[in-house]
Amino acid sequence: MKTQGTGSVSPVVIAWESLDRDPLVSPRECAQKFGVHVSTVRRWIARRRLRAVRVGGSLRLRQSQLLALLKEIGGKNGASL
Repeated sequence: MKTQGTGSVSPVVIAWESLDRDPLVSPRECAQKFGVHVSTVRRWIARRRLRAVRVGGSLRLRQSQLLALLKEIGGKNGASL
């Protein structure tokens, strides 16, 4: 693991490590899991019900957020990740 001169872990390294533990999924994959249209997922993002990040110009969602939303709405259509 890379460290800076003071022995602290670089923020970039922390960010990459968190991606390993919390994979990113596309809005389309999210829509399939929830059994909704991709425009519904984009609406949830616009209304801040889900947070998305841009990776290379494409929207991606953290899988942990999807799991939390599944618990909140009761897993519509028996969706699971």
